[in-house]
Amino acid sequence: MLSIDTLAGFDITKWNEVLTQSYDRVLIKLLMNRERMEYQKRYAEVVNTR
Repeated sequence: MLSIDTLAGFDITKWNEVLTQSYDRVLIKLLMNRERMEYQKRYAEVVNTR
């Protein structure tokens, strides 16, 4: 449910839009979100070590 909510931009009215997407499209978006979070975490670590 958290993944659906995240993909819907935390907007419950968009859940059906997420649920009608193809699996490959959803998986790609989830992978992109994970990569973005990892990048932001690494960036924050670099900035905080200065």
